[in-house]
Amino acid sequence: MKRFLLLALAGVLVFMFAACDSISSDGTHIGNKEAGIDKDATENINLQDEYGAISVDETTVKELLSAFSTEQTGLSKEVYDYVFKIVQVSFNGKSACKAEAYDMVSSTPECTFIIDGNTCYRYDVQTNKCYMLSADGVAEVEAVVEEVEPISESSSQQGQENTSMPATTMKTEDDINKDNDTVMHKRFAKYDLSAIGLPKPISEYEFQVTGSSVVTSDGKSAFVVYLLENGEYTDFTFAFSAEQDYYYDSATDEYKQLS
Repeated sequence: MKRFLLLALAGVLVFMFAACDSISSDGTHIGNKEAGIDKDATENINLQDEYGAISVDETTVKELLSAFSTEQTGLSKEVYDYVFKIVQVSFNGKSACKAEAYDMVSSTPECTFIIDGNTCYRYDVQTNKCYMLSADGVAEVEAVVEEVEPISESSSQQGQENTSMPATTMKTEDDINKDNDTVMHKRFAKYDLSAIGLPKPISEYEFQVTGSSVVTSDGKSAFVVYLLENGEYTDFTFAFSAEQDYYYDSATDEYKQLS
């Protein structure tokens, strides 16, 4: 399962995913292709701007969009039936990615999406309109989407100035997992978790952030976080969104708000 780092920067959550290894001539990271099927797929892109760093891959896009119905996404099939071509864009002045969904038959994308942190938008390229996807439905929002030229590897090495995007610092998966753990400890340290039966202080555990989303007891979408002790999974599971933190109540099979 892909692990990711969420940082509270400029009032939004920003995703950082583990970097992949092959780099194309245009700066994007290209994954292994199934011959003749997913030639348009991009494995991941790495962005960085004043809001922080973001790296997004096709798996991440599918996991985020899978939380929504086909009526919301505008796709005729489930998201896992598509391959996605991912490119960098400027979304209201900050880094985001544009993800085009290909059905493996047509040479043109069926739908286009904008991924901004943990928020997904359906993007109408012809009208330049964006529709935010949420648990409550779809809503048109004001947005300015502009293409951004990615930094080439040679330009980054030479230290040339690029006003569109500064050079990206790559992190290993271990680095990201450690940062995840630090961020989660800061979030959950403010709660008295003994009230939900946690026998030790939260400082004695490790967090494992996942890309899996759930619907909480208050109808919100949140991301699942496992609690580990000495590398072993415990019986305690949490979740979080941009606004709220939750714990899993096995008795009611619900994610309930922490307070």
